[in-house]
Amino acid sequence: MNSLKRQPSIDSGFFTLWTLPGDNWIKPGEERKITNLLIHKVENNNFEIVLKICDFAPNQGYSQQIGLFLLDENHNLATCIRQSFLFTPTETEKYRV
Repeated sequence: MNSLKRQPSIDSGFFTLWTLPGDNWIKPGEERKITNLLIHKVENNNFEIVLKICDFAPNQGYSQQIGLFLLDENHNLATCIRQSFLFTPTETEKYRV
C-alpha cells in the first residue's frame, strides 16, 4: 500500500499530520509548497512543545521530513528558529522491501 495515499490512524488527544508532497527548502526552479502546514498562535511567553513522530517508514522510496518553525508575531522567516528532521533513502534503500 502506498503510504502517501493511506489515511493515518488518529491518536486521541493529539493533532495529527501525515506525509504529503511539498517542501519549504526548494531547489532552483521548484515551487515552494507546504500542503500540511499548521500555524498556531502561542498566547504565553512560556510554553512547551511535544513532538511525537509515529509510523516512520524509512523503507519507502521517498524522503520524509518534519519541521518545526518558531516565528515572531510578524512571521519573519529570517529570524525564526527551525528544527527539522529529514530522512532521504539511498538508491539501494529506495528499492529495499
